[in-house]
Amino acid sequence: MKKIVLFLALSVAMMAKTQTIVFGAGCFWGVEKYFDHLDGVKSATSGYAGGNYDNSTY
Repeated sequence: MKKIVLFLALSVAMMAKTQTIVFGAGCFWGVEKYFDHLDGVKSATSGYAGGNYDNSTY
């Protein structure tokens, strides 16, 4: 039980130190690859934002 509580406490502490940022870019897959390799970046995800379209295209 102590291990589970410690794991949860460490997980919460780590989450408190992360931030989310959103960038806009033309070819977002290239930007994702760039950010994915930067020190300190936990994850980078590409996608569309700010709209709701069934068949999104460029």
